[in-house]
Amino acid sequence: MKKVFVFILLFFAMIAIEGQAQTRKVTGRILDEAGLPITEATVTVKNTKLTTLSNNKGDFSIDLPAGAKTIVVTYVGMESLELNVANKTSINVSLRSTASALADVVVIGYGTIKKSDLTGSAQRLNREEIMRDNPGNILQAMQGKLAGVNVTQNDGAPGAGISIRIRGSNSFLGGTEPLYVIDGVPFNNSSSGTTPESLGGDEKQTLNALAFLDPNDIESIDVLKDASATAIYGSRGANGVVLITTRKGKVGKDKVEFNSILGLAEVSKKIRMLNPMEYANFQNLSFQNANKYDGTNYSLLFPDPSIYENDNNNWQDRIFRQALTQQYSINVNGASDAGSHNFTLGYVDQEGVIQTSGYKKLNLSFNLNRNISKVFRIGTSNAISNSTTRGVKTGTDKSDAASAGVVRSALTYPATISALDEYDGLGDDFITNPYIYVNDVLNRVTATNIFSSNFLEATIHKNLKFRQNIGFNYGANTRDQYYPRTVFEGFASKGWGLKSDNNWSSIVSESILTYNKKVNNHSFTVTAASTFEQNMGSSKRSEAKTFPNDLLKNENLQSAEQILPIVTNKYQSNLISFLGRVNYTYADKFVLSVSHRNDGSSKFGKDNKWAAFSSAGLAWKLHKESFINKIDAISEFILRASYGQTGNQGIGSYASLSKLAIYNYTFNGAVQTGLADDVFAG
Repeated sequence: MKKVFVFILLFFAMIAIEGQAQTRKVTGRILDEAGLPITEATVTVKNTKLTTLSNNKGDFSIDLPAGAKTIVVTYVGMESLELNVANKTSINVSLRSTASALADVVVIGYGTIKKSDLTGSAQRLNREEIMRDNPGNILQAMQGKLAGVNVTQNDGAPGAGISIRIRGSNSFLGGTEPLYVIDGVPFNNSSSGTTPESLGGDEKQTLNALAFLDPNDIESIDVLKDASATAIYGSRGANGVVLITTRKGKVGKDKVEFNSILGLAEVSKKIRMLNPMEYANFQNLSFQNANKYDGTNYSLLFPDPSIYENDNNNWQDRIFRQALTQQYSINVNGASDAGSHNFTLGYVDQEGVIQTSGYKKLNLSFNLNRNISKVFRIGTSNAISNSTTRGVKTGTDKSDAASAGVVRSALTYPATISALDEYDGLGDDFITNPYIYVNDVLNRVTATNIFSSNFLEATIHKNLKFRQNIGFNYGANTRDQYYPRTVFEGFASKGWGLKSDNNWSSIVSESILTYNKKVNNHSFTVTAASTFEQNMGSSKRSEAKTFPNDLLKNENLQSAEQILPIVTNKYQSNLISFLGRVNYTYADKFVLSVSHRNDGSSKFGKDNKWAAFSSAGLAWKLHKESFINKIDAISEFILRASYGQTGNQGIGSYASLSKLAIYNYTFNGAVQTGLADDVFAG
């Protein structure tokens, strides 16, 4: 019996030893290109369901069954790697970022495409180019960096509006600004729409509608220029489309970045004016000439000009200053197999070169993307900001000196007056004292902006994806303005005050279906989508004159003797669209792109509620042909031809552009463009 028992023990021991021989443990460490450990990288035994994750040091351990020789290492944003570990028990793994591949991809309407597969005209600014000059806002980041894109600041004041023209003005009645699309969601506002009404219709200063975006939080800007590229956006694409992509988390452990910018601004050149003594002498000379030639009997205005001999009063020096700009931002970002995250907190304090003028902004943005499973992904991109703009009236339509703004006041106010005299209404030439003007007048705009882009993406099949976008925009702006008795505008009325505001909101829903398929030399990408947008807004203006005093400024409108009627406004518009696009590539040499969009808008005339917009484009990659690729100096040579329709047909404007015989090639590292970029526009 004892022999039988020993035999059984030996039998099971042999089975255990044999079972251990069936598996083999492999350990290792996973690092990125910089040599930093990658946390939660996935290690899988090929053709099995055996999986493990690397720890916070990048270390992993996995048991390979008998016969298994290969492991697969994957991580979001990194190239997958297959490794033969047949004779190894320990291994170090280095994963490379896919960023180089992404650099060759540009954003187009409702999707992305390889840059070499473009058939329309598009141009990209990457993050490095955006931040090269430390821009104060995103539109300044585009100045002078994009061919055919003219960026102009409407006013020199901090926070002032900026205008963009893409290949000139293509719309007659539908405005001249391009359509801005942020993380796939159209931004339906403009600088003029953001700016609340002011006292006096002659004040032309506007605010920057995109000031809520922090340049530090932008990953790329893609500009669609011609009609073949913008037709996918239909009625709003006449003036081009600017696609803004915000930063997402980068693979690897969390990174913390702190950026700060300090700068000084000043008037580069002041206008040479008469000093007090010169001014007194010229005034006396004018009176003497009048007495001599016109027979008048004026007394000299300045009997003893020598009293000003040591006086160097210059009103430009009294209102201009060295203006300090402070800009700070802190960013935290990271990513893993589970998703990515990016948080940015920013603060801007920009003084104007005119005393008391300035712009302050506090902004918060965050992007979160999560991989719920192999099928579903969700994500959200949000930007929230609050800003205050203190303005001074500088640019107006007024030709009279009395109310043409503080800059003209500084040039025309007599240099012989050095005291801070209040406006007294005497004489047409004696306008408001410029120093009193910049210190006593209230002109403040506060703004709150919220932008949110959200998506749910489902991989229905390895070639078929569905994406649902939901976007929300909101903006509220309030202007406080008051002219006291001490300045021209408020003197006659004994105080002139205003409170005005505007607010707007937009809701966007987009359902997008994308199918990708490659069969031998044939590649297809088919996109179909339906969209719905609703825009709403309102404004209000309250104005009053003749106050008992100037102490409370515009916070006491009800105490004024003259209260003007309150003016209100409200609007709402809807847009429904259906669109489709097919991109076809043969042998990675010939590219065909065709798109069509139907827009139904409440802005269109009642008898024509729908408008259709189509485009087609061809590209031939000549550098892949044998008669070109043998030329070492030419690395890329692409012939493109395209046609597209775009515009605002329903509200009276329309534009159509064609590109014919356009070729781009890279010659010894420099990109060359042949023929004209726009052969026909009409």
